[in-house]
Amino acid sequence: MRIPSRMLRVARELLGMSQEELAKELNLTSRAVQRVEAESPSSSLNRQDAFTEHFRGKGLMFLLPDDRRVGWGVIECFDNSELETPARFLRAARIALNQSQATLGNNADLGVMTVRRIESGNANVEGETRQFLVEFLNREGVEFISPEGGLGWGAVFAGITDLPGPRHPRASVQIRKRARSGE
Repeated sequence: MRIPSRMLRVARELLGMSQEELAKELNLTSRAVQRVEAESPSSSLNRQDAFTEHFRGKGLMFLLPDDRRVGWGVIECFDNSELETPARFLRAARIALNQSQATLGNNADLGVMTVRRIESGNANVEGETRQFLVEFLNREGVEFISPEGGLGWGAVFAGITDLPGPRHPRASVQIRKRARSGE
């Protein structure tokens, strides 16, 4: 099954990995990771499956949209006994919304440095400021899932609802040919 490319980026961010680090672990180039994470990936389904399996091996599980969830999600397969939404999930929510720290800060009426401190897990941020960001992200369509039944934190992103179809390895070439021929 093809996972939306934005969800693969969210998973990498949850693990705190750069594209270069992930490429090294998968024995790929950084460019290959960039292509898989692109909105219109030119990567094969096999390569994407390798990413999905890698993330599963690191303890992440993808949640498909269904009757209970309005969008794609991701959940940790382990419980770290964290009581409040972890900073990594706040950062992942921003990535899922496709926003920079500056854009999120502007939209949430917070300073960019405040967003950076919250995302880094800085303990000097007031609890109510952090909670304000969590509530803002909820209004933007992010549902945080509290640990339960041995599973850890998770999040569902209402903005990522599409089920990507299978992609032929030469689809972009075929699209260009059709455009030139006027089809």
